[in-house]
Amino acid sequence: MRYFPSVEDFNLDTCTGKVLYLAHCDLDPIKALIEQTKISTQAMVGIFGETAIEFDEKGEHYSASQYFDMQSIFAARVVPLSYQSVLLILFSVFEEAIKTWCRMLKIENDRIEEFDGFLKGRHLGELERAIKYIEKYSKITGIEKDLLWDKIKTIRTARNAIVHNGGRVEEKYRKHLKKFNIGMREEDFGVYIDYETISDIYDTIMEFVDRIFSQAICSKNEVR
Repeated sequence: MRYFPSVEDFNLDTCTGKVLYLAHCDLDPIKALIEQTKISTQAMVGIFGETAIEFDEKGEHYSASQYFDMQSIFAARVVPLSYQSVLLILFSVFEEAIKTWCRMLKIENDRIEEFDGFLKGRHLGELERAIKYIEKYSKITGIEKDLLWDKIKTIRTARNAIVHNGGRVEEKYRKHLKKFNIGMREEDFGVYIDYETISDIYDTIMEFVDRIFSQAICSKNEVR
């Protein structure tokens, strides 16, 4: 598994090839972060358990029970919080990759408007605003019809719940998280992210990025 892209794998003679390479420069290391989070959290859960057993074998049952409690709390709450943190980083980098594409289009064609002021004031998310800019000023269309678009929006919903609502998912959004197997705690419908979930989210984002960027690269004229 490589955690940084090789420049030889990208066509840097094209606008989109450049931004796809930059996207991988930022996104590929997050896979390493996911794996390191798994290793470190599993190690901590194991250390708490081993320490508890050591105290128990020495007859220090109160201390043993404290470490067993810490193991349970760490596994139930701290581990999911760690993966939530990774999700925030991952989705932020993903959004920036899409906006970088917009800015690169402006560099390639100075006659078009700046992205930062494009459709400002409209009730649009940053992703939707960026996609409309890309579709207006490049040859690619139908990004929001991509088979992964609904899942991307649901991942964003989970991210927004973490950022704005303490992780708790509003009732109207819960069916979407269930559809795409993003977990929620039974007691309060808080977003619950484990290793399998964050790995699936990462793979989804990478597949989406590679496909839509590659469609543009395959266009005869990628910049309008």
